[in-house]
Amino acid sequence: MDRIIEFVTNHYILVFAFLALWGAFFVIESRRGGKAITPQFATNLVNQKDAVIVDVRAADEFREWFTAPAGDPTPPHAGFAWTHFCGDVEVEEQIAEELGVTWRHTDGKPYWDETAAYAFSLAEIEDGIEAPTEELHGLCLELVNEAVQSERLMEQLDIPETMRDYVADSWKRGDPSLYGRFDFAYDGTGPAKLYEYNADTPTTLYEAAVFQWEWLEHAIDLGLVPEGADQFNLVHEFLLEAVSKLELEGPLHTACLKNFEDDRSTVEYLEYVAEEAGVKTMFLSMEEIGIDADGHFTDLDDRVIETLFKLYPWEWLMEEKFGRYMPNSGVRFIEPPWKAVLSNKGLLALLWEMFKGHPNLLPAYF
Repeated sequence: MDRIIEFVTNHYILVFAFLALWGAFFVIESRRGGKAITPQFATNLVNQKDAVIVDVRAADEFREWFTAPAGDPTPPHAGFAWTHFCGDVEVEEQIAEELGVTWRHTDGKPYWDETAAYAFSLAEIEDGIEAPTEELHGLCLELVNEAVQSERLMEQLDIPETMRDYVADSWKRGDPSLYGRFDFAYDGTGPAKLYEYNADTPTTLYEAAVFQWEWLEHAIDLGLVPEGADQFNLVHEFLLEAVSKLELEGPLHTACLKNFEDDRSTVEYLEYVAEEAGVKTMFLSMEEIGIDADGHFTDLDDRVIETLFKLYPWEWLMEEKFGRYMPNSGVRFIEPPWKAVLSNKGLLALLWEMFKGHPNLLPAYF
C-alpha cells in the first residue's frame, strides 16, 4: 500500500491521465446504445414524427428469432409488426415494373413501405378479420334494405331526391355487386374496428391480388420470412368467380378519369380478370362517355354502352349533368346504384345508430 501511495505521489500526472481516460471510456460506452425509450414513446415517434425503426440484427440472428413453431408457419409474434430490410430497393422497383405496378410514388414518396410486414395466426385471420368482414357486410345489407324504404335515411345520406327511386329499384331487382373493401384497425389484441367501407371504388386491387403475393415469394427468397409463410389471399380467384356469375352479354365497357394512373391500373386489372372469364372489354375515360338522341350512353364509336364498370363514385355521377339520364339509360352499372348507400361516409353513423355497441364498430354520428 505504501508503494502505491509513493507511486501516485511521484507520478501524479500519469495517474490523473489514466483516471481521466478510464472515466471517458465508461461515458462513451454508456452512450453507445443511444437513449433508451419506452414502447409508448417509440409509438409516438412513429405516428407523429414519421420515425423509422430499423432492425440491425444479422440475417441469421433474425431468422433464428423468426423460426416458426413446429407445424405452425406463423411467426411467434403474430399480430404485431416486425421490422426488417427487404433488400435492394432497386430490385423491388424492377420487379414491380415487370409486374405492371407502374404507379409507385406519390409526390416522390414511395407508395408502399418496405420497413415492416405483419404476421398473423390462422385464428386471427379467420376469427379476427374474416368473420367480422362477413358479419359487417351482412349488417350493411340490412342497412341498405332499411335505407331504400326510408326518406329520412336517404335524406341523411344526401342521396338526391331524383335518384332515390333509381337506387331503391336497383336494390329491389337484386342487381349484383362485384367487390368492396373494408378498412379495419386491428392489432390482434382486440376486435377489429371498421374505419371505412369503400364499397364502390376500391383501388389498390392489383397490388392486393397479385403483387402482394409476388412480394411474399421475393421475401422468402431473401430469407426475410420463413419458407412456410402463406397469405390469406384469394382475391383474384374470388374476383374471377364473381365476374363469371355476372353472366355478362356483349362487351364490358370500363371507365375511369383521365390521367389517374392508380385508377387506370385498377381498371386494367379488372379488364384482365373479365377477359380471363371470357368477357371482351372496351375502355374509355369518363369524359368520353356520350349521350345519344334516345338518352343511351355511347362510346367513342357511337356504340350503345350496355354494361359499364366505372371506377367513379356514385355521389359524383349523381351530380354530373348527364346523371339525369342514368335511370332511363338502360346501362347495367358495376357497381350497381344501390352501392350509393354503402359508399357514403354517412354509412358509419347509420351503422352505429342501428347496431350501437357492436364490437367491430366505432361510435359515429352525423
